[in-house]
Amino acid sequence: MDNLELSKILEQSAVTISRLTSAIAELQPNAEFGLAVKNGDEHYTMKEAADILSEKIKKEYGEDVGRTGLFKIMRSVGIFSSSGSSYNQPIHQYITDGYFVVKLSNTPVGMKATTKVTGRGMEYIMKKLKEYYHG
Repeated sequence: MDNLELSKILEQSAVTISRLTSAIAELQPNAEFGLAVKNGDEHYTMKEAADILSEKIKKEYGEDVGRTGLFKIMRSVGIFSSSGSSYNQPIHQYITDGYFVVKLSNTPVGMKATTKVTGRGMEYIMKKLKEYYHG
C-alpha cells in the first residue's frame, strides 16, 4: 500500500468519524430521555403509554396503535390475560419483573384493578411492539 492509498483511507476514516460523532451528538438527548423514563419512578396509565408508544410506532411502521390496539397486542403476545376475571390485566410475571403496577380500588360495584406501566415497562412494551410489527 502506497502513501496515496493510505492517505485516502485516512481521509475516508476521518469523514466517517465526523459523521458518527455528529449522529451521536444528535441522538444523545433521546438516549438521556429514554434512560430517565426507564429508570424513573413515574407510572403511566395504559392510555398515556399507548399515546407515547403509538407516536414512535407510527413513525417507524406507519401503524396507529391506540389504547385498544395496545391491549389487543399485549393479549396476543401473552403479556396480558385474554380470559377470565383478569382479562386485560398483566400476567403476574410481568408485574414481578417490574414492568407493570396494578392498583386495586374499591368502587360501589366492587373492586377495580387499574394497570399502570412503569418506565421499565415502557421500554419493554416498545421492544415487543417492534417485534410484533417487524416480525
